[in-house]
Amino acid sequence: TTAAVVAVLGLRTCTPPGPQPHECVESEGHDRDSLGLPGVQQQLLQALAAATAGRKPLVVVLINGGAISVGWAASSAAVGAILEAWYPGQEGGLAIADALFGDVAPAGRMPVTT
Repeated sequence: TTAAVVAVLGLRTCTPPGPQPHECVESEGHDRDSLGLPGVQQQLLQALAAATAGRKPLVVVLINGGAISVGWAASSAAVGAILEAWYPGQEGGLAIADALFGDVAPAGRMPVTT
């Protein structure tokens, strides 16, 4: 049985030759229309929160290069934690796992206001 549900959400870069223009989320010289999660990620997060509420803690891991508005997740009783990973590089998976399993205590200062 699982101890928690982990939702990894966020943005993707627009590196040429990259995705179609409508799939492009962030890159240098490209403005986003919104600070919200792109596509159906907000709906997915809300569905996971509804499915896990009161049963399993929901942990949200964010992968992104710029700010994301996650006010709904921050105020939801179903979301037990939000881990901001930014674009973590090739060792990012190990670093995220270390934080999720309590091997390290993630701490630091954010360059943006949440």
